[in-house]
Amino acid sequence: MRLYELHKSLKRELRTYCPSSGEIESRSILKDVLNISDKDLLIKYDLEVNERILEKISDVLLRRKNGEPLSRIQGKKEFFESDFKINSSVLDPRPETEILVETAISLINKIQAKSILDLGTGSGCILISLIKLFPKLFGVGLDLSEEAIKNAKENVSINRLEDNINFVTCNWGNSIEAKFDILISNPPYIKTNEIKNLPESVKKYDPLLSLDGGYDGLQPYINIARNARHLISKNGKILVEIGFDQANKIDKIFYKEGFNLEKKIKDYNDLDRILVFS
Repeated sequence: MRLYELHKSLKRELRTYCPSSGEIESRSILKDVLNISDKDLLIKYDLEVNERILEKISDVLLRRKNGEPLSRIQGKKEFFESDFKINSSVLDPRPETEILVETAISLINKIQAKSILDLGTGSGCILISLIKLFPKLFGVGLDLSEEAIKNAKENVSINRLEDNINFVTCNWGNSIEAKFDILISNPPYIKTNEIKNLPESVKKYDPLLSLDGGYDGLQPYINIARNARHLISKNGKILVEIGFDQANKIDKIFYKEGFNLEKKIKDYNDLDRILVFS
């Protein structure tokens, strides 16, 4: 079978169970299995594909058909134009979280930030994306999961940012004594009793620790707001990603700890997604 024939067949198959992303996933699968670039995918369209490759793709399709996200199959996810390795201990990076990074970029420039603390770092995708853009920044990533920290360190090593980033196994900054210009977090914000209603692709493959925000979905924000008092520098900013209906409640949590809501940013669906406090 020729590569162009395989590509066509793959798109057709994928569209039966992921109609909105069939084209994107087909290209991703081919590039990953064949270890080629987007450019090669076009240039080598007449390449003869051997049985070993076809078997690998068949295995990917079977797992995909059974509901496993492609990112989990490949062990990586694209985020902010870079690929990040992900293991079973970290949240699969979401497109909405790129808005958090974009918001941080403008604030880093505005206040000329020199340091950043990422609470609940997971794969490290937020922190690494920012340090790549601002190599003079120093960053610290915190996570309660040691396996998540291992994953984040691997991504730091791939990007050769060991001199810019440290990681600490810690719960919401309880044991951190330094102060930072930017505090950033995409914490768990789903109510415990709503976890069961999540899509299978989420509740089966994303770690519970990264999803469960407690009985009201607000417990991580309470911890972050309390700890932020000793973690934030004088003119520092706090950025958090939130659930679509949590803005008012989270605003009150931070206000109680002495912080003022500076900005509210919506996501691609026009829902409240990012809050900025000072």
